[in-house]
Amino acid sequence: LSDAVSDDDFLDGTLLTCQSFHIDRGGLLRVSSAGHPPPLLLTRAGSAEALPVRGPLPGMAAHEGYRQHHTQLTAGDKVIFATDGFFDVFGPPAENNAPAALLALLPPLAVTDAVQTAQSLWQSFEAAACQAAHGADDATLIVLQYGEA
Repeated sequence: LSDAVSDDDFLDGTLLTCQSFHIDRGGLLRVSSAGHPPPLLLTRAGSAEALPVRGPLPGMAAHEGYRQHHTQLTAGDKVIFATDGFFDVFGPPAENNAPAALLALLPPLAVTDAVQTAQSLWQSFEAAACQAAHGADDATLIVLQYGEA
């Protein structure tokens, strides 16, 4: 990916981020990131954390690969993928690259399904975006749930 961006005159002048993931049938999540905010893990038990997935923007590290992070999911765990536009309205990132205000919203959502979690987070995003001093960036939110809750 990084080589393709670096070698392309148009893409080389473009800022983009991406993330790639795979969840196998046994619940093993494999994820790599290219300049994208970290995915968030919300366990069925209610713990929430940003996964330690980092990588340079595509094109910034030509001829280098991206590291895969592995996490074992259990039934009912949710993985939350969001763009920086979503993250930014919740305030500055903490040490783990996720805004503390966003992480604080997650534990009560452990008992909801993926659709309800996404709806609740999006409502919180819209409310925070209305309060933000700067204009909101484009935002994408994806909530995946492994197995039944």
